[in-house]
Amino acid sequence: MSRIFLVRHGQASFTAADYDQLSEIGKAQSRLLGEWFDQCGWHVDHVVIGGMKRHLQTAEGFFSGYPGAPYWREHLHRSEQLNEINHHELFTRWMSAEHPEALAKGARFGDMTPAEFEIKWPTAILRWLGNLHPQEYAEPWSVFGRRCMSAFDEAAALAGKDENVLVVTSGGVISAICRNILGVSAEQMVRLMWEITNGSITSFARKGDHYSLTSFNVTSYLDRLGKPELITLK
Repeated sequence: MSRIFLVRHGQASFTAADYDQLSEIGKAQSRLLGEWFDQCGWHVDHVVIGGMKRHLQTAEGFFSGYPGAPYWREHLHRSEQLNEINHHELFTRWMSAEHPEALAKGARFGDMTPAEFEIKWPTAILRWLGNLHPQEYAEPWSVFGRRCMSAFDEAAALAGKDENVLVVTSGGVISAICRNILGVSAEQMVRLMWEITNGSITSFARKGDHYSLTSFNVTSYLDRLGKPELITLK
């Protein structure tokens, strides 16, 4: 039985001009995850990451704490198919349809506070997931869902018998994979996405062409430290 470990990247820089980089907390999360893998005796046979900076930085942090694969860079697979949803576009399309006056006044995705994001984002993403206006999006849900599952299948195919694949990606991709495999609704996918913690592990076992969910959003390695500031969602 082979296992695929889906890791959401460490905390990114939500309020910075460049979101696509890890914060200091994100770097710590990544290193602690690698240390935990090492302590658990879990081997990493293949590494696949998305094309974003925060994906590579998370992998770098992970392997700074995990000494079991010193030559991981030489065997690294990068896949743009594991890149996150375009949050900016989804928010702008929703604003254009629901709040055009605010958009006309210059409202932007990056201007939202974390509290505003929690209120507005689920509505914006549900509009996209409904697939009622696919022509409005550069990447409609139907395309995004297929490419996430295709990337997952390709990563899983790397594993031989009893081998493990570490996949570093983003929360939207992980929730899309869960939706495809588990057959959950759009609303349930949004709930899953909302719970996926930075640096968390969601894992699947593969037997032939069949996948089984074996864990979801695991952060035990952070919980045990008793430092709530290390548990982040953005």
